Amino acid sequence: MTMWIGRPGALREITDGAEQFDRSPDLGATEFRALSGAVTTWSPPVQPARWSLSWSRMQRPEWSALDRLARRLDSPGPLALIDPLSANWLTSTQAAGRGSAGQWIIDPGMSLVGGADAYSPASVTVWGDLTTGLDLFWTHPAWNGYPVAPGQTIAFHAPSLATVAGQFRFNWLKADGTYLSTTVENRTTMPIVRTAPAGAAMVQPGIRFSVTGTWPVGTAYLREATAADTLPETPVTEQLTGTQAAGLAPASQWQVSPELTIAVSGQDVQVSQANGPGGILRWLHPGGKPGWPVQPGEYVLFGRSPTLLAVGGTSRTLFEFLTTDGQLIPYQSEGGAAVVPSGAAYVRPTVTWGIELAKNVKIGACSLRIYARHPAGPVPGDGEGIAKASITEYSITAVPGFPDERNVSIGLVEVI
Repeated sequence: MTMWIGRPGALREITDGAEQFDRSPDLGATEFRALSGAVTTWSPPVQPARWSLSWSRMQRPEWSALDRLARRLDSPGPLALIDPLSANWLTSTQAAGRGSAGQWIIDPGMSLVGGADAYSPASVTVWGDLTTGLDLFWTHPAWNGYPVAPGQTIAFHAPSLATVAGQFRFNWLKADGTYLSTTVENRTTMPIVRTAPAGAAMVQPGIRFSVTGTWPVGTAYLREATAADTLPETPVTEQLTGTQAAGLAPASQWQVSPELTIAVSGQDVQVSQANGPGGILRWLHPGGKPGWPVQPGEYVLFGRSPTLLAVGGTSRTLFEFLTTDGQLIPYQSEGGAAVVPSGAAYVRPTVTWGIELAKNVKIGACSLRIYARHPAGPVPGDGEGIAKASITEYSITAVPGFPDERNVSIGLVEVI
């Protein structure tokens, strides 16, 4: 992985690996010691990242580019810095689907509720006309999109929304932030991998929804593509039986908690509130097994029907993972996608409610699919971002006898 640096629209790849690379943040902590010996500390609310890099015998094309950036010959403003060690270009809160709603862009016909703080999940509600195209895009905190260079191959995945997305999308933007073009991927169970076109300076990754409802935004990653991002998808088939997948009789294909009742109306299987509120609706394996066979590390996707999504409120999709002898594994897996945990041999999808359920809610058409775990990392949630940075230190010295080589060192600080 190499470092990219420059203004959006003029990113430069530095292929020469730095001999020294320090990326320690500036904590700014101050220690105070009382006469009694007690110690108190103070630190600023924001701790900017810092980078210190040095190269020996750097070649002219690369040191010349760094020299122009350090001396601000082309622009006085801050730079975009893609850290070669950054495995996820989204910010830490974006990567985890948490924090302020301002980290995403939505279309009319949708609403987005941000978390109360950086630890609280954000959620998106889709209620408009799906035929008009209802999109959710991730956006950079400093620019209209994430800085890229033409020819870079970029990968994006949002596994938590994979079952409700009809497309993954890249909006490519020009250097002035205006629209250039869009590329799409209809296969949402794997990352979208595309090459930045000529004229592209930034990218907005996003999804186009295929159903209405409310879900946590969930985890996601954006990065320069690796070999793992382009692995072929493992062929799968629908795990639910024909009538179970369609939400049709017999009702014995499901199980409900005592708060609910289940019945057949015509061919449709429906659930209603018996007492409560609340309750659990559980899908049962047609062969009488504790659940659908899985292996640790596999990737499970469950799609709820529009009628179940429309219930809203506190309804949630949860996976129950079980051992070989049918014992539940303590594992929280909220949302329509999950990685099978260690020790699990079976999985059962469930939908839970914490509110009073209306009468005669159709189960409707649902989907359960199991994929070999896609190794594309990083673990979503560890976003390190593309930094808005400024060069604060710079040194360049000649190498005697080698006029095209220089010893170079630079220091940068994140601009927040």
